[in-house]
Amino acid sequence: MLRTTYRCQGAGTKSFEYYTKHRENNGDVTVKGWGVYGPSSVLAGQSMKKFLGSFTSERECDAALAEAGINPAEVNWSNGYIEPVNTFDHLPDGPDW
Repeated sequence: MLRTTYRCQGAGTKSFEYYTKHRENNGDVTVKGWGVYGPSSVLAGQSMKKFLGSFTSERECDAALAEAGINPAEVNWSNGYIEPVNTFDHLPDGPDW
């Protein structure tokens, strides 16, 4: 079962903006939901990525997506090169490395 919504501090429950799936090294397919941290979070406005589920095959993954009300054809394949990255260069404590 996939969670297609999340609790947003001070803003109730929100739906993820989009979903991605990724093939792991062991062959499993994982699904992640993407959103933005709410205004009462210390990460307000930053990209949020949540792990939603892991499946042993793409067919099992697509069935779970359809059961959750998400069109599997609208879920994009993902990798580390295209995922948003949070940066903390705006913090006043010096360089972040």
